[in-house]
Amino acid sequence: MTITALFGPLLDLLTAQTAADAKARWAGGPTVGRKSAPPLPLDTYLIALGALEDAYVGVTPGELYQRLRRLYYSPPSGVGGKFDTVIGTNEYCSADIDRPVTAGGTLTSPLSLDMLNVLFATNTVITPAGNHVDPSHWYAPLDIRYNGLGFIARGPMADVPWSGLVTWAGDLASWWSEWETRREALEVNGVRLTAAEREALLDQSFANRVTKEDLLADMDAQIFAQHVPGSMRLSAYIRTYYAAETTPIASLNASTPNAMTRVPHFVRAANPALQYRVQSEAPLRITIAVETNAVIFLALRRVIEVFETGPVDESDINKGLDMVGIIRDRFITFLKKCMASGDANWPRP
Repeated sequence: MTITALFGPLLDLLTAQTAADAKARWAGGPTVGRKSAPPLPLDTYLIALGALEDAYVGVTPGELYQRLRRLYYSPPSGVGGKFDTVIGTNEYCSADIDRPVTAGGTLTSPLSLDMLNVLFATNTVITPAGNHVDPSHWYAPLDIRYNGLGFIARGPMADVPWSGLVTWAGDLASWWSEWETRREALEVNGVRLTAAEREALLDQSFANRVTKEDLLADMDAQIFAQHVPGSMRLSAYIRTYYAAETTPIASLNASTPNAMTRVPHFVRAANPALQYRVQSEAPLRITIAVETNAVIFLALRRVIEVFETGPVDESDINKGLDMVGIIRDRFITFLKKCMASGDANWPRP
């Protein structure tokens, strides 16, 4: 089956974008908008990811995962440039620092521009059970696993939970930062919010910061960073991981993480380390310990400090500690309800 037959309307959409954009992001780079496509079936995305793995066959996992992370989060991609300052630079990527992934060229199996555009334009993928997940969140913890942390992260700010910051803790903390920006704008104009109004403002602030699509991908990213074998193609691992959503339980490997056992495996893999009690190993069943409340609260507060530009305004953070607590409580409730029933609403679980 041809690529055109597989991707049909999506390629038509991206071709129209290319005609309007008419300029690659970098030499050999994508010619479409970042995250500009409608939700794609997971298998569609994995075909494009597999094509990239074919193009870069033989490279180290560290090089592959850094290229994937930088395709979405780096100065050339236009978003998340600070990721480069906290993640170690892979020696094989340093020569292409302005070109994370390229189409064509002299690779053994050159990546087509169509496949590169599909990867770059993907915003969310639809899993077999119909859940939406943002795949761009998968790669930063894998990048850290193989390439380590940069100088800033290893030195002056070594106490920051960096793998958590680039996934779940960072997204939750950015929700608080959005709320704080909106609160300040209101109070500068003399508005004083009641406790109920403060929480209502929190509900209005999450959409562009930590959607459910983000959160599910963040949790999966922490799992992938610990469990994807270095010798296994990531696309194959991901396909099996999410296929569990529609596979009879009796047919699943009880000891292997999958989308149906996401929460307990996330809690075990999370950075910073969360506290839990094991009920069974295969399948993994846990109880989240009360100590986790303090761990998450302190992690969010530390990440919020990192996000502050310039000197940290302790008074502003202290004014919003009640909202940090609410975000923490909602996240823990989300985890518990997902373990109990397989799913939960967000941001009010």
